Amino acid sequence: MHKPPIPLVAALLMVLATGQARGAPQWEFAVSAERAEQAFASEYDAAEATIDTITFTPGLSAGNWQFSLTMPWQSIDGSYFVNNLYPNLARTCDALNELSSLEKLILVRNTGFTVQDLQYCSDTGGRVTASGQDSVSGWNDFELFANYYLPPVNEFVSGSLGLGYQFDNGDATEGLGNGAQLAMVETAWLFRSTHASLLTTLGYRFVVSEPSHYDMQDHGYAALDARWHIWRQLDLGIEYSYQQTDNDLFSDYDYFTYFVGVQFGGHWNARVFTVDYGDEAGFPEQEIGASLAYYF
Repeated sequence: MHKPPIPLVAALLMVLATGQARGAPQWEFAVSAERAEQAFASEYDAAEATIDTITFTPGLSAGNWQFSLTMPWQSIDGSYFVNNLYPNLARTCDALNELSSLEKLILVRNTGFTVQDLQYCSDTGGRVTASGQDSVSGWNDFELFANYYLPPVNEFVSGSLGLGYQFDNGDATEGLGNGAQLAMVETAWLFRSTHASLLTTLGYRFVVSEPSHYDMQDHGYAALDARWHIWRQLDLGIEYSYQQTDNDLFSDYDYFTYFVGVQFGGHWNARVFTVDYGDEAGFPEQEIGASLAYYF
């Protein structure tokens, strides 16, 4: 398994500690609340889910550097759901149950899957949590990130380079996290005009410590976020997200998010959205939601 050339977290903390970031440091904080409703076309009874997320994001800006720690707390009703971290246990079990006996034998021999994993999926389809409850709550995986904002190319184009680290503090068996520690590299570029903007993001995740229940691999991701500023602080947007598969069971997948956002009061941002996963097996047939965030 390929590993990052340097410990990314240590590198970004060293930059902060040695004072290489110029400018007076300024503390920042953001808190957001989001509710997402998911509906699945499934032969199982648990075909709907509600995911409530409260995210705390303290940060520090110094010169061209910005450091942040993202800490999401979630409450989820519904034993079958697709969380913001991938893959979902139910979808993994769907893929496992479709394998032949020979394919299962080869899988156990060559990967981190065990006979107990296969039996669990055969018995439950992965549609129950480890506690056997239809609702769970707790902290999802924390993410530490450092962004360096490059000098603007011109008044319309600017970019950044980022280093990040995902911790495995969430309970993956309950769907609160994916059980892995990941190091990340990312670049983002913003193209903007008076009435529109396009944000492009390209990144790669390196597996530092993988979960025991399947063989997670390094993988890339990308996103395009297009927004039209239709009236004062009101935005109409569409985001395309793509993720390379992180194990041998699935293919790459992508989806679209359509949203309307509004900023008000100088520190508030509200958004309503719907997500279209297309015909991706195991993903919601319908997902709608809303969020409210406060920045200071």
